Order: sequence, then structure tokens, then C-alpha cells
Amino acid sequence: MKKRFTASLVAASFLMAGTALAADVTLKVAHGAPESNHMHKAWQKFEEIVEKRTNGDIEVEIYPAGQLGEGRELLEFVQMGEIDLNAEAVGVLSGWDDIFAATELPYTFASREVARKVFLGEYGDWLAEKMEPIGLKSMGWFEIGIRQLTNSRGAVYTPDDVDGLKLRTMQVDAHITAWSKLGANPMPMASGEVYSALQQGVIDAQENPLSNIRSMRTHEVNKYISLTNHVYSAYTVVMNPAKFESLSPEQQTIVSDAVLEASEYQQSLIKAEEPELVDWFRAQGNEVNELTPEQMALFQGKIKELKPEFQKLVGEEAYGRLMDAVAKAEAELN
Repeated sequence: MKKRFTASLVAASFLMAGTALAADVTLKVAHGAPESNHMHKAWQKFEEIVEKRTNGDIEVEIYPAGQLGEGRELLEFVQMGEIDLNAEAVGVLSGWDDIFAATELPYTFASREVARKVFLGEYGDWLAEKMEPIGLKSMGWFEIGIRQLTNSRGAVYTPDDVDGLKLRTMQVDAHITAWSKLGANPMPMASGEVYSALQQGVIDAQENPLSNIRSMRTHEVNKYISLTNHVYSAYTVVMNPAKFESLSPEQQTIVSDAVLEASEYQQSLIKAEEPELVDWFRAQGNEVNELTPEQMALFQGKIKELKPEFQKLVGEEAYGRLMDAVAKAEAELN
């Protein structure tokens, strides 16, 4: 990985050497999403805004599709200053502090609007403060989407339909605990291994946002896609603190504003894309089923029984703060 990282930066250096007017500052961004994904497009919007508003004084280099690594590895690169910016699932930060697993609890948010209000409010500010001791500066919030369930066995409408499913999950304790409670057999696995594992029957199912289901091509080996809407998957945009402090106050404002505007742009892409993806999957021969409010309530009821375990997992303060923030957001939106 170190060799691959170095080779990529060397290649970039040669390209920059041929540029007549080099930028004063270069910001290196790396992420795991493919170039077709709204995550990458959000970073492209960030690049466009920063380079335009700084008149080219800051140049943004983007390394997509896991070119330099994925997940925790990229967060560690940000800590070390080997890259400058990354957006990663909030739950991945639970490897440093369990409080970051709280927002990964299934059925925490009634809607995307509630989730966005929570992350852009006091709770998001509190999480940002908690990132400082681990060497990350929080810059804002992207998302990868709302997680849905796919499998090769049949449509899922109730927890009974999940019983016995060999299900790939992320290495997130909240996900593993929840799926176990619902009767599945969760199996943490790297995303790159999922397609072959499904193809070979090692697992029956996996869960991801619709955009990831398409880019990972899991719809090819999982006929059934059930819109369970079980987790809003927020991504935290983080920056190396020293790099941020090296910028002028004006540049800091431009970069911070660019993250927020790129996040709003990503939201517009996601909202337009999701219904189109449902139609696209059906056109590919997949069976896509929605759950009624009553069916969704069956899943939510099972998950509520796990409250004591979740409180213990993430800590009473983190859990309490999150629940208060959710209640406040729901009240303000109603």
C-alpha cells in the first residue's frame, strides 16, 4: 500500500512539473467511491469551487476508487498528513472511540431530513469536537446513502424473512448486533470480496445504499432488493489539522464553504438518482420491493429491544445526546 501510495504521488508530481504556473497550495483528496458515484462528484464540485475562488492558488488533486486505500487506512493517511482530505463513514471512527458508532444504529432517523438536521446541528458539532483528540479536523458531512438489503433467497418484508440469511456487513458492531437480533448471520467482509462471496454462495445477502449496489454490481448476483431503509450512512469530511492551519484565513473560509456547498450538491444528486435507480434495477430484472409502514414498524420494534445493548456499546452520553438531537430535529420538522 505504501508503494502504491508513493507511486501515485510521484506520478502526480511529474504531471505538476509540466505545469507552467504551479499552485501555491495543493490539497490531496482520496476516497473509496468509484468515479460514477455521487461521492466522487461531490469532491469534483469541491475542487471546482476551491480552485475558482482561490484563482488557482489552491489546486485540488482527487484520487478516487480506493487508489490510495479505503476506510480506516485513508483516515490514518489524513492523520499522518500523507493526504489532506477524506470522507469516510462515521462508524469507521469507532475504531478510535465507540461514540462514533451511535449514528450507525438502525432506524435511528425517520428520514434523511431528520438525519441532516442532526448532523448539521449541535450533535454534529459535538462529534466534530471528539475528532480533534484523534488528529482529525471535521469539515462537514457527506453521505453514501440510505442502506438497503439485497439477497438471493426472496423478497424481505418482515424480520422473519431475514431469519438465517448469511449477510455481509461492515465491520461495525452496531450493524452486527442489529442483524443478529433480527435473526440473520452477519459476516463482516471487505467490500471488494462481496461479489465473489455472493456468487459462490458463501453469503446470501448484503446491505448497501442503492448507488453502491449498482457500482459493486451485487444486483447481478442478488435478484431481490428490499427497501428496508435501515441505516442513514453519513460520511464525515475530515482534514489534516496542520494542513488546515497552514492555509490563510481566507483560504480556510473558502475550503470550509466548499465542503458545505459540495455536500448540498451531493444531496441534489442523491435525491434525483434514487428513484431512477429503482427503475433501473427493475429494468435489469431485479425484484425491488418496498415495505409498508406496518412492516417497517416490525423491524423498528425488534431494534428498540436492543436499547440497553446500544447504550452499553456507545456509552450513555453519546446515546442520550443522539436521541435528544433526533427528537429535537423531528419536532422542528413537524
